[in-house]
Amino acid sequence: MKHSVADFWLAYLHQTGSSEAIRDCMPGDFPHILSVIGTRQCDLQCRHCIFPHEDTEHTESRVLGIAVETIARHMPQGFALIHEGRTFHPEHLAWLQSVRQIRQDAYIGLIDNGSYVRHLPEICASGFRFDGLDISLDGPEVVHNRQRCSTTAFRNALTGIEAAHDILVPNGSICALTTLTGHNYDALVATCDILPQSIRAWHVTTITPARPELRPLSVTAEQFKESWRQLKQISKHRPVTLKFYNTDDLPKLIEAVGRKAFDRAFSQATADYSSVRFEIDGIEIRYFPHSIAPKETFVIDADACFRLPYANAYSLWELQSGISRIGEDLTPLTIGDIGPDSTLSKLYQECVRTWLDMHFEQALATEAAIFINTNNPQKEVSIMGGANTGSTGK
Repeated sequence: MKHSVADFWLAYLHQTGSSEAIRDCMPGDFPHILSVIGTRQCDLQCRHCIFPHEDTEHTESRVLGIAVETIARHMPQGFALIHEGRTFHPEHLAWLQSVRQIRQDAYIGLIDNGSYVRHLPEICASGFRFDGLDISLDGPEVVHNRQRCSTTAFRNALTGIEAAHDILVPNGSICALTTLTGHNYDALVATCDILPQSIRAWHVTTITPARPELRPLSVTAEQFKESWRQLKQISKHRPVTLKFYNTDDLPKLIEAVGRKAFDRAFSQATADYSSVRFEIDGIEIRYFPHSIAPKETFVIDADACFRLPYANAYSLWELQSGISRIGEDLTPLTIGDIGPDSTLSKLYQECVRTWLDMHFEQALATEAAIFINTNNPQKEVSIMGGANTGSTGK
């Protein structure tokens, strides 16, 4: 059985493997998720969103479609194509339908805030159906709307859940996504109470402050303790998964559950394609290691470019110009345009080489300092600062 790079990462953190094994595995271990940012435009200005709010440039859908079809042909068997946003437009149906035809083994999902219902007639008329729908729900109405800077976001989310059967294949899945912040850390039980029965899974994710503006929204250690208390209460009645993309929040989990409980649970962790899973107090924990971030998903940006993980924290204008709004050199973040002659292997391997050179050692050292009990005198680990992580959020 072939091991994934996450297996080698876990072996290293369990002190039974080497960092060289991680390096050697990553270039040939392609992602099993193809994420497509259909457009950078959005009608919401959510406080926790990784995308710059001013990023509204429109992209030619035909060019994006060629990029999606090209990479989809090369993805591993049984891959998932995820429409990640920022919003759904009917013009995206062309490349979604094309992928359905050329890769019938693919799972095709939509992450949305409920705004897709504006285009429900077009979706229904097309005959295309998604395999799964992830709907963002960040709390009861007042909390959800406050976090999303909108007076209608909550109603739109519920409408999106109610209309899900119209855009899904038979037995298609509906998952609720909650981004944990300082606004909703104490509203998880209340959120659970309003989740419709049609929702099969619930994923709670801590904020990933790839943009400095997002850091004040992160939960504090004390706030996380309240969130954990509520998650334990919820887990007695409904399965819930807590996902971490940000190493900054892992010490908060350790403080909430205790070092011994964390170490005991992590010693039983298992790896999948791109994350490690373990369970504490009946709650599934998934951590997506920052040190191997390219493995999580192959992201096609709205301008049909492939970039390093978390590059979407910058606007398309910044990325295309190569200079950030504060003068940073962004040229290393863009791996290249995706055209009909592009290949998954060449683009991905170039991304991995760049990531290994720029981020791997520091990120792995940070993870080791967190996951390995440094009170053990047999192994010393230097702490080299936090990882700059991020995730999309709808």
